[in-house]
Amino acid sequence: MFKKVIIAEDLEDINLGIEQTLKSLDIINFQHAKYCDDPF
Repeated sequence: MFKKVIIAEDLEDINLGIEQTLKSLDIINFQHAKYCDDPF
C-alpha cells in the first residue's frame, strides 16, 4: 500500500476530512501542504 502521502489542498476543512479518511485506512505517514509546490 502507500508508504507516504502528501495532502496538498488549500482548504483546511478538506484537509481534515482527508486526514480522517487516511487514519481510518490505517495510513499514518502523511504531511500537509497548502500548495502543491511546497513539498517539492
